[in-house]
Amino acid sequence: MAEQKSVSSAIGGAPISWVALMGALIGGGSVIPLIYYVEGGGYHSLSYALICVIAAILGPWGAGAAAFIGGVISMFLAPGFQPQQILIYYMGPTIIAGLILNRKWKWVVWVPALGILWYLFVPWYIPGDPRIGNIPQPFMAASGWYNYAALPLMLTVGRNLVPNWVAGSDKKKMFVGLMLLSWISTQSCHLWGWAISILFYYPIPAMVVAVLMAVTVPFERLMLQILSGLIGVPLLLSMRRSGLRKIPGAVW
Repeated sequence: MAEQKSVSSAIGGAPISWVALMGALIGGGSVIPLIYYVEGGGYHSLSYALICVIAAILGPWGAGAAAFIGGVISMFLAPGFQPQQILIYYMGPTIIAGLILNRKWKWVVWVPALGILWYLFVPWYIPGDPRIGNIPQPFMAASGWYNYAALPLMLTVGRNLVPNWVAGSDKKKMFVGLMLLSWISTQSCHLWGWAISILFYYPIPAMVVAVLMAVTVPFERLMLQILSGLIGVPLLLSMRRSGLRKIPGAVW
């Protein structure tokens, strides 16, 4: 009976206790700033650097549940946290990362593909807002280059190399794999979140958005991706040496 209970008390194979613990870690990490926005008004938290690592530890569905718990906690702790960020900045990237590690990238390839179209048309043309203005082309279309790269990266290195490197024993390849995993998963969702934030929360002139997307976003996200690799490599190696029962879908 005890064994049956332990199996049923799991999400995607991840024990509920692990999910709750990682959810609390994500929620608590939301108040720890790592990179302040160059444009001001907030920061990227420790949680954002941890989500792909947690996907490697819990698998896609357990990590997605942990991200949901962490997002709800963040709503009460982190200043400026917006409700849609639970899905777009926490659950979405975490599930995408977990699926890539399990070579199920085809399930989520539509996220960056449609996200590119979403960013190009919303809110500039649909619904349109005189405070924002139309897209100054071609600079506006090209400004999301760092985000757009998530799609070709998913279709190339994301198919086999990234899961192989993260699951391997070569520390350098693990580091690069975690960086690329973070790039693909977070930037796939960032296009959606950026447009929603501008549409509903703070309308910004199109030219300002273009400059921020082209220059500051790559800098901020690259720093987070480096930190994700630096945190993830020793953590995953420690998990492998721990002797704990491996979770289905996890790669440690």
